[in-house]
Amino acid sequence: MTALLEVTGLAKWFGELRALDGVALTVAERGVHSIIGPNGAGKTTLFNCITGVVEPDQGSVVLAGRDITGLAVVPRVRLGLVRTFQVSRVFGSVSAQENVRLALRKTSIKGGLGLRLGRAARHRIEERCAELLDEVGLAPGSREAACGALSHADRRAVEVAMALACDPVVLCLDEPTAGIGAGEAERMAELIGRLGERLAVLLIEHRMSLVQRVSR
Repeated sequence: MTALLEVTGLAKWFGELRALDGVALTVAERGVHSIIGPNGAGKTTLFNCITGVVEPDQGSVVLAGRDITGLAVVPRVRLGLVRTFQVSRVFGSVSAQENVRLALRKTSIKGGLGLRLGRAARHRIEERCAELLDEVGLAPGSREAACGALSHADRRAVEVAMALACDPVVLCLDEPTAGIGAGEAERMAELIGRLGERLAVLLIEHRMSLVQRVSR
C-alpha cells in the first residue's frame, strides 16, 4: 500500500534526556500499526511530535506527501491526523451525545463561531452522532448520562467517537485499553480491528495479546 504517513529522523530532547533519537516509521493507508515498548520509552512523546502537541528538535513528519512538521495541532486535525490521549479527555458534565455533537459541530463549521446551524445541518449531526456511538458500542441507555458518571471504558469509547467525528485518515490511539477490564478491552480490540479496515490506525498499547491480534 501507498505510504500515508512518513516520519523520518525524528528526535526530541528534554534537557539531557533524549526521548527520541532518529525515529523513522511509515504508515500505510489502512491497517493497524502498533508502537510497543516499556513505560518511559518515548511512545507518547512520539505521538506528541507526530500530532503537533510537541515540536521535534530534528526530523520531519509528512502526511499524504505534505510536510506538516511545522503545523500546529488544529491544522493537522483538519488534514485528518487525529488522536486520543492516555487520560480520557471528555467533558464530564455533559452527556456522551453532547460530547460527540460538539466534535461534529466543530468539524461542520467552515467559518465563524457556528452558533447557528440550519435544520438540515442539525439533522445530519444527530444522525452522524448516533452512527458514531453505535460504532463504538456505547449502549443507548448510557448516551444521555453525563460522561463523568460513565464507566472508564465507556468514556474511552466516547473519546474514540469524538476522534472519529473529525473524519481522520490517520487515527492515533494512545493506550485505549489502559485501566479497563478484559471484557471491555475485547470490545475495544474489535473496534480497532474494524477501524483498521478502512483507515490508518497508529496504536500505542501494552496489552500484547491485543497488539498481536489487531496489528497488520
